[in-house]
Amino acid sequence: MAGASTKKRLYPEVVWFRGVAALAVVIIHSLSRTQRLHSEIDLSWFLMALMFATPVFVFISEYLFSQSYPRGLPQGFYRRRIQYLLLPYVTMGVAYAIYDTWGAPVSEVVIEALGNIFLGKFVGYFVLVIFQFYLLHHVFHRFLSQAKPIPVLVGAFGINAAYLAFFNLFPQPPGVLGAYIWHRGYWLLAVGWIFYFALGYYAGRNRDRLLDVIARHRVAVIALCGGALALTYLGLASGVFRFVSSKRPELLIYAPAVIGVLMLLSTRYVYPPKFLLFISNYSFSIYLLHWFVINNMKPVHSHPVVATLGFIISGLVFAIGVAKLVNLLPWGRYLVGRPYGQTQGDYHPPAGAHIR
Repeated sequence: MAGASTKKRLYPEVVWFRGVAALAVVIIHSLSRTQRLHSEIDLSWFLMALMFATPVFVFISEYLFSQSYPRGLPQGFYRRRIQYLLLPYVTMGVAYAIYDTWGAPVSEVVIEALGNIFLGKFVGYFVLVIFQFYLLHHVFHRFLSQAKPIPVLVGAFGINAAYLAFFNLFPQPPGVLGAYIWHRGYWLLAVGWIFYFALGYYAGRNRDRLLDVIARHRVAVIALCGGALALTYLGLASGVFRFVSSKRPELLIYAPAVIGVLMLLSTRYVYPPKFLLFISNYSFSIYLLHWFVINNMKPVHSHPVVATLGFIISGLVFAIGVAKLVNLLPWGRYLVGRPYGQTQGDYHPPAGAHIR
């Protein structure tokens, strides 16, 4: 949103969520590109450490809803989300289709665009998950507000873990449909992210208390994150789960642990760091746009580290630059997303904050 409203309460930890997750997504795709160029290098360990990115983005939506809309979604909610979330998603789905089928007949472009929009076959697929969260919040917010958190969280974790384990452990059936479901389709259903929905709801409802607990147990929060990362590495080394992906059961432990560390960091600063706030403001546009340049540009140097840094910087500069330029148009926000326009002065210190 161009110019954050001073009437709307803002939460510093969300800047950490958005900013770090957006950076992680760009780094993931930059490392993946480097690994394709240097197949002799195994970057799986670095990639697994960053796979919290999309789960954090998904978590943010319900974390904010449970605070802002505890009694249900307000009038006009879906209209605004269609304008500022779904329209950029559709626009980028078409743009990626043109990019991926450049020079092909129009019919192929249309088929590719429909696949992107309805089957989530491009980087913006998480928008489809978030819209399912909107519906889940609308239907279940009353039940969740009255239910005890622990049974709901345990149940959601079990369902989510079993769902992800099934698609990670069982081989795909033959045929085009089986290949699509096993390689991408199962990502799109809310059940594959349901634990993050439940966690976001109760974390948002109990935000102040949770921040206080995290601030008082810094060592435990950091140790938990380290242990959760070790668990993901154990799964990677054992070969039990074959894919480096955010859709692995271990991420149901690791991603919340990272969220805890980010909340801890937010309690250590009265105001979000300027760079992180800048990235957070453009996080949606970064998510949608960075892949164009990272997947297409030539490496700036033959050394993999320098090449990766080049991809990261170019991806960020391109995405933010395009978002700034397009948003100069009256309808630009409907094409590439709108920047949040927040400043440090918009924020109030979180519970337990220490001045830095």
